[in-house]
Amino acid sequence: GPFKILQELEHRKSGTIYKRRIRIQFILTGTIKDVDLLSALNGKVTDPYFNTVMGVACLGNYKSNPYHNKQIYDIWYHMIERCYNKNSKSYNMYGLIGIRVDPRWLCYENFLNDLQYITGFSEYLANQNIDNYELDKDLLQQNIPKEQRIYSKDTCCFISKHQNIQLMAKDNKNNC
Repeated sequence: GPFKILQELEHRKSGTIYKRRIRIQFILTGTIKDVDLLSALNGKVTDPYFNTVMGVACLGNYKSNPYHNKQIYDIWYHMIERCYNKNSKSYNMYGLIGIRVDPRWLCYENFLNDLQYITGFSEYLANQNIDNYELDKDLLQQNIPKEQRIYSKDTCCFISKHQNIQLMAKDNKNNC
């Protein structure tokens, strides 16, 4: 995205070369980032808070988070996809009926930071086959109409795939 240069920083030595560093601010999100001048001039800097995931979500600064891995990213990505991507095969059962993701979780960095507070996450981590656990938004919201449910730190938990299938069957039976 577009940015403005805020200031020039001390040069950084890289091998035998000194690289010019600048501090920039992305116009659309206000994010401030220190980058190499040449990278900025060549368009090789990105705003981690720009909504690049389905036009509604961003990645943030997630790389140093200890919980980041492909499986956790896929959980987050598919949650966003079900709720916001009209071309997703699951959209009709989620986004179309009104199920949403908490605005805080529209940033992957925040999702990662909240994982440790979600019931069942330690069991998810401890399980040898983590494919047997799923992030669920229905168990803690059984008394809320399905179309008003939300994925958030306070409304989700990790449960076994078997338990999730049972919940879905119960939910579908009640809706029929």
